[in-house]
Amino acid sequence: MLMSLKLGMRRAGFGLGGLLLMAIGAGFLTVAAWIALAEAHDAQYAALIIGSVYFGLGALVVAFGTRRPVGYVPPTTAAAMTTGGLGAAFAQGFGAGAAARQAMKSSH
Repeated sequence: MLMSLKLGMRRAGFGLGGLLLMAIGAGFLTVAAWIALAEAHDAQYAALIIGSVYFGLGALVVAFGTRRPVGYVPPTTAAAMTTGGLGAAFAQGFGAGAAARQAMKSSH
């Protein structure tokens, strides 16, 4: 249990570190694209292109995040339990608890 927790923390740390480095890289790539586009055209054109790219990527991420997996079946709502059904379930649970208690007493 402790080993899996340590492994999970390690993976999370490396994942967050990787995301941080990727964000820094994306910042530098954005600046480089701005410089190249501003030299080729003007600052307004650079802002339009870079903003459109980020907006499009963001829209794709949102679309993938809201997409349901293939073969996904939404869970059905539980049927309303009647009073008789609730009483029967309680009695069954009570009987199972009594049997388990009896089994524990007889094993000691």
